[in-house]
Amino acid sequence: MKQQRKKTELLEILHDDDAIIVINKPAGYTLVPARGEGSTPLREEITKHIGKKSLLVHRLDRGTSGVCILAKTKDAQRELSGQFSTHTVHKEYHALVVGEIKDDVAAIDAPIGPDRKRPKFMAVNGRAAKDAVTEFRVLERYRGYTLVAVFPRTGRTHQIRVHLAHVGHPCAVDRNYGGRKRLLLSEMKESYKLKSGKPEKPLIERVTLHAAAITFKHPTGNEELTITAEHPKDFALAIKMMRRWRGENKG
Repeated sequence: MKQQRKKTELLEILHDDDAIIVINKPAGYTLVPARGEGSTPLREEITKHIGKKSLLVHRLDRGTSGVCILAKTKDAQRELSGQFSTHTVHKEYHALVVGEIKDDVAAIDAPIGPDRKRPKFMAVNGRAAKDAVTEFRVLERYRGYTLVAVFPRTGRTHQIRVHLAHVGHPCAVDRNYGGRKRLLLSEMKESYKLKSGKPEKPLIERVTLHAAAITFKHPTGNEELTITAEHPKDFALAIKMMRRWRGENKG
């Protein structure tokens, strides 16, 4: 089984063999083409690399970065899709959220369905809500923020973002579910001075959510694989500045 880590300007490959390709999806890109479009820049880059069209197994929101699996054959797609539908795939996300979460470990059990007032979004107890469970573990606490490892046990649309917002700890940046539009260093560093005539560049201005790891059975060899993706630059910078200017709070 061939495995490699390769990175181009857009495409970071975490694993590549005859049946699957696993990438570290960059934030701001999607694998699902808009209506009327045949592909996306990221899918086209994958097609160039593998020499044929890839098949979707699961997806990440446009603003979310991290581990994403694509199949190279219909048999592999069918096998992996079955694992996702039976919840035997284990996913770990890292989320920077608003507020200092008190419990080190907790679970959120609340059904999710389309928002009755905002049809394009999801909500707890929305229309035709389905069972949804999310577990999380605190990694670090800062003044006013928390970094958590999140483990979705079901696969509802926007599940992590909706659940975190439901318990009062939305992703720090998430304009659709209660977070901010961006994080700025000037809001953390009291001595920050902006250069005259230049706008401040945000530390991060997309959803503060990263798919950090995924564990699944290989669709042909039945071998269990765990594949991880490092934090991208914007997410890592936000955490670095939190540690430096917000101070880790272990209380």
